[in-house]
Amino acid sequence: MSPFFLSILEYPIVFNSRHSFFASFCFCFFFWLLNLGGFMLVIAAGDCVLMRPSDTDKLPYVARIEKIEADHRNNVKVRVRWYYRPEESIGGRRQFHGAKELFLSDHYDVQSAHTIEGKCTVHSFKNYTKLENVGAEDYFCRFEYKASTGGFTPDRVAV
Repeated sequence: MSPFFLSILEYPIVFNSRHSFFASFCFCFFFWLLNLGGFMLVIAAGDCVLMRPSDTDKLPYVARIEKIEADHRNNVKVRVRWYYRPEESIGGRRQFHGAKELFLSDHYDVQSAHTIEGKCTVHSFKNYTKLENVGAEDYFCRFEYKASTGGFTPDRVAV
């Protein structure tokens, strides 16, 4: 399992029937291929992922991939922005929190890409309520959470 970097691709550009040329475009996609029990999963910046906790009795952590990079030894690290579950926040879980609710935090971290268990989807609350079938990998977020102070943005919503 190694990271891949795609760089130069050539595409024909046609202005009219007489003038055309090839232009090179630089596509800077950095992604990680994750082997999950026989199938490959592509992980890229912007994806939401489930990350293995050190305590196997806990639920997986949820994070958004901000950046993927490899060192000179090809050890792949991911810079993540953590989602918190309500019970992990300073105020704890409240009656109005949904079972699949997460808070996008201002807590960033660098982790080994090997701790990624799989992908998940974190929807807006509006889009989550429109889902016909909510899967195990579906979550929703309606707050941003400041981990150091326990503050939320927005500081209130209709329930």
